[in-house]
Amino acid sequence: MITSPRWDMTILGEVVDELIVHGDAATCRAGIREYVRDGPNIPVLAPIPGGEVPDR
Repeated sequence: MITSPRWDMTILGEVVDELIVHGDAATCRAGIREYVRDGPNIPVLAPIPGGEVPDR
């Protein structure tokens, strides 16, 4: 099957959204809550550095 790069990126984006919690802190908290609600009671987090680092 021949696919275009745009189609491949659309599929990749959907897979990432299903498997990885990403975004700002509030979005990540909501994603983790949803994940736990759907089954696992001890999620294992593996933060991946990137993007902007908030001021402390």
